[in-house]
Amino acid sequence: MDYKKSYHLSQYGIFISLLILIVASQTSQNSTLKGILVAIGIISVILNVLQEIAFCRCPYCLERLSSRTKLPTYCPKCGKKLE
Repeated sequence: MDYKKSYHLSQYGIFISLLILIVASQTSQNSTLKGILVAIGIISVILNVLQEIAFCRCPYCLERLSSRTKLPTYCPKCGKKLE
């Protein structure tokens, strides 16, 4: 997986995970359903973060690229242009 796909997948995955956690917080009648939704949301966040750590890297020097902001056009470590 390249860094662009990883970046976009991570952004969408975190958004969906947060939506699941918001739905879980609004569920009050069935505590089992709430527990399941919270577990799914937390596991999803963890998997998205691990995926980002593993794949959102410079293809040249393997420096980790931050996904907190827009993807850089140049690698912060080696300075090569990212495609």
